[in-house]
Amino acid sequence: MSYAKLSLFISIICIVYSIIYESVLLKHEAYNDFIYALGVVSNCVALSIIASCIFYFVTDYFPKKHQQDQVRNYIVSRLELLERIGRNAFRDIVNNNNPTKQEFMDSCDLNLFAHPKTIDKENQSSQNITNWFEYFEHMYRTETFIIEQLMMFESMIPIEVKLIFIELQKKHTIFSDSNSYKQIYNSDKSRRSIKVYANDIYSHIYFLVELKKIYNKTSKI
Repeated sequence: MSYAKLSLFISIICIVYSIIYESVLLKHEAYNDFIYALGVVSNCVALSIIASCIFYFVTDYFPKKHQQDQVRNYIVSRLELLERIGRNAFRDIVNNNNPTKQEFMDSCDLNLFAHPKTIDKENQSSQNITNWFEYFEHMYRTETFIIEQLMMFESMIPIEVKLIFIELQKKHTIFSDSNSYKQIYNSDKSRRSIKVYANDIYSHIYFLVELKKIYNKTSKI
């Protein structure tokens, strides 16, 4: 049981006791002075506990809860942005923002130096992209920036989400190391299609799309 729940439980007991004491017990004559004094002291203690609990909730619990809610809303908004990047990427590549892995594999046979037809018209920086290498590099830079923002609140991010962040930021992938993949493109004609790297690309984009769902499932806030 959390401290807040315990405080609420104890304060309810004390409130019930005080009500019974004031409305019932005081109407009956005590057997002796000791019983009367014990009742008075018990009621004073109960009232003190009630006051302490109210002070705790007003000055500590509710302000922290409000702050946590604000941070959580911010985290969710950033994860929604990553989800949008992922869904846009799926749509740009296979014209479907929620493909199965097989659907992606079947439809992603695009030359890596072909010009992507991006759908995110609001993102001006994406309009200057001339090939898929630049597209994936742009994705990686944007994701890195957003993840860095999120990690400022690391204590409120579940380990499951952090592990996906690590996976998304891996080095030596087509997202993070486009120059190496360009060299492969130039030296090997059989490795010039997105389809060659479809498994890694699908996994990367799928993680982006699923992040918010995983956060909501694993967050304890």
